Amino acid sequence: MSLWLVVTIGVLIGFGMLYFGNRLLTLANEAIQASATLTNEKLDVIHILVNSNMTAAMQAELDETRSSLVLMKEILDLKKVNGVEPSPAALAAIKTKEGKIAEMQAALRDRLAAASTVRAVESAHDQALARP
Repeated sequence: MSLWLVVTIGVLIGFGMLYFGNRLLTLANEAIQASATLTNEKLDVIHILVNSNMTAAMQAELDETRSSLVLMKEILDLKKVNGVEPSPAALAAIKTKEGKIAEMQAALRDRLAAASTVRAVESAHDQALARP
């Protein structure tokens, strides 16, 4: 067998290995990309569920705090009708509740605004991907 034939066969085998190696690498990269896409989609669903539940819990806490404040003020009104002045502790508790309500309202507003921004960005991203 001549040296030329051996070199030619070696080169052909090398190119074949290079081609099939690149093809295998491409297939592996595609599988990894598909897996990453699926994982990201699942994470998005989990994120939405967690945010939704957290927002609902925050809203429920705000509603309960508002109800509590209304009851506290009703009790103070009853005391005043009966000629009893509210205690400094009761007045401080009402102030604290009012501050807590303001904080919770701001947190919910911020949370809803952030969720709206995320939805707008995701929508724009989805539309960009859908364009040919």
